Amino acid sequence: MTRKAEHNHELNELPSSARLLDVERPKLKCAPPLKETNSKIRVFLKHLGLQLPDTLVGAAFAWRSPEEHRKVAIYQNRSMAALNSLLHLVPISACIVLLVLFWSKKWTGGPSDNATTLQFVAKLHELLMQSSLIAILLHIIRSQAINGFIPLGALSGATKGPQLSYLWSLDFFSAIMSSKFGKRSKVSFALSTLGLLVLTGVVGPSSAVLMIPRPGMPYDQIKETIYMNVSELETFPSSFNYTHNLNFSTFDQRYDTRPLEFYKDSVGTKFATGLWGDVYRSRTMKISTVMSPELKPLQSIVTIPTVLSMTQLSNRMDILHQVLPASTTDEFANITLIITTSQPVTLVTCSLVPSIEDEDVYYLLHNRTSRFLSTAADMYERMRRSNESFTGNGEWLPPLWMPSPEDPASLIIVILLNRKSDGKSFVTCTVTPFWWRAKTWRSAWSNQIIYTDLPAMEHVSKQFGFRPITIATEGIAAINSVRWLEEIGELTAPFITPDIVATMFVSAISQFPGRSPDDKEDIDEKYLSGIEASEIVPESHTQFEYTATSYGYGYGATDTSIRLSVAVIIAYCIIAILYVIYIIATGHTSIAWDSATELIMLALQSKEPKDLGYVSVGLCSTETFRRGVGIRVSTVKDDETGELREKLELVFDNVETEKRGLTKVVRGNAY
Repeated sequence: MTRKAEHNHELNELPSSARLLDVERPKLKCAPPLKETNSKIRVFLKHLGLQLPDTLVGAAFAWRSPEEHRKVAIYQNRSMAALNSLLHLVPISACIVLLVLFWSKKWTGGPSDNATTLQFVAKLHELLMQSSLIAILLHIIRSQAINGFIPLGALSGATKGPQLSYLWSLDFFSAIMSSKFGKRSKVSFALSTLGLLVLTGVVGPSSAVLMIPRPGMPYDQIKETIYMNVSELETFPSSFNYTHNLNFSTFDQRYDTRPLEFYKDSVGTKFATGLWGDVYRSRTMKISTVMSPELKPLQSIVTIPTVLSMTQLSNRMDILHQVLPASTTDEFANITLIITTSQPVTLVTCSLVPSIEDEDVYYLLHNRTSRFLSTAADMYERMRRSNESFTGNGEWLPPLWMPSPEDPASLIIVILLNRKSDGKSFVTCTVTPFWWRAKTWRSAWSNQIIYTDLPAMEHVSKQFGFRPITIATEGIAAINSVRWLEEIGELTAPFITPDIVATMFVSAISQFPGRSPDDKEDIDEKYLSGIEASEIVPESHTQFEYTATSYGYGYGATDTSIRLSVAVIIAYCIIAILYVIYIIATGHTSIAWDSATELIMLALQSKEPKDLGYVSVGLCSTETFRRGVGIRVSTVKDDETGELREKLELVFDNVETEKRGLTKVVRGNAY
């Protein structure tokens, strides 16, 4: 009985008059942590979860005692913080490498993406990032439990760190609803926990998405700029007249055009690609047509590569095939040769005046606003003055051409429709040809087909980066003849289509530079070699940019999944880097209670609260999860020596705890 009473006396805490911070405490002999060889390294190995090999090596060399010694709960040591930050620096470095590969568009090429091997590497990276995020989450929970009180439901986040199910558990929602958290603390805890746990679940897939290269990524093997000793305006004139002998009679070529692709977008705009039916049969024509509310063609834009681009691409492809070594035959088959130079494009907007009886004739600008042109009667008389007429299914007159009052570079064409079944009506079209600097390309595997880009309709209508072409129609017999109407199909079609008119113009203009393959030798003689860019005078030289591009495995794709993965990796890097900066700057770091076992041991040596109820089997009350808990220092007598010693306890925030006079954990002290 005497010994029992003495034992109870030894475990008595400080008197109830003592409080958490302002208490007169006896001077205690606080032991520092055990001074063992390489203790910091062993603490770091514990942080990495490598205690087993450390213990085996320590036992073999008698480095450590089998007893549990005092340990530091919170370090205030920058070197220790820097050592613990290595857990984060490895995955951060890997993330930076992935981001550099993405932003630099690193091209790997090769016949395989090594996806199987990289998936294992990505899994290892995922585990490292998850360990880093869990360590950050534990630091937040540990700091709040040591410096104040947190809801019991928040403390369980330390053991459920990797589990997304914690976000919809009773623990999490009870913690948010607890009165132990102020509004600011609730928002901070909810956002930090939500963000870290969600990142824990998505960093793995994001790493794999960014780590495995994608097929079909471009790589520029050769890039060069060459110049022709002829001015840009001479090679690609800004004005044409009858002396240039443009061929507008291309009915046979249009008829022989082979369709390659056709589709409509969500707003009904039609897009078509065809292989232009000229003698070369290698140039693709691209058409974009906007339909009117009556589902009739309203506005079209058409482009065709120039003959010059076609011949030069063919020549350069032959040269490239000769200079590449025989071992690169397979790589050559994957090469696309691109030339960037001026290409013709024509925009046409048409409208129909249904009857010439008491009707005004108007035309549409490219922004689709109407402008008055003339009365129908005056226009009809003006067209009647022409000497040529054609009588078939009605009386047909030659088209009337005139410059646009708003834009001298644009032409207005007026066509009289005169069918016996429908009567007389007018069609007016605004025709605007341009030069624009575009990419034209040919692939080694494309059977010599030349492709080009199609500019966006809104860019052409606003003339962004386009050089207008003026065409004087006087003296050009082909387009001032009734026969031209027959060629474009107007004599049989119910309505003139803007794409046909645009095609006739753009095909005629595209033939001028390098008019035929016979001209290529003369053109090649005008190319300059060994000239510096500083010596080039833009007014006297024509610039051509050549690029030989290979396609293979690489990084830098812009798929939605990749963009989301980049956002996830950047978010992780920001959080982890800020955390590393914080712990190194303050020196505050800890590896205490980073497992469920250590929390259990802390609870086992804590005093049992009297008002918990039946919690031996589990918890199901939100009120229990809402209760505040913290980690505090209590002072007791040692059973064997009788000396006062400090130990840590997991305690609830209640009146009984306040009466015990517990204190906060001191950084750097061992317990």
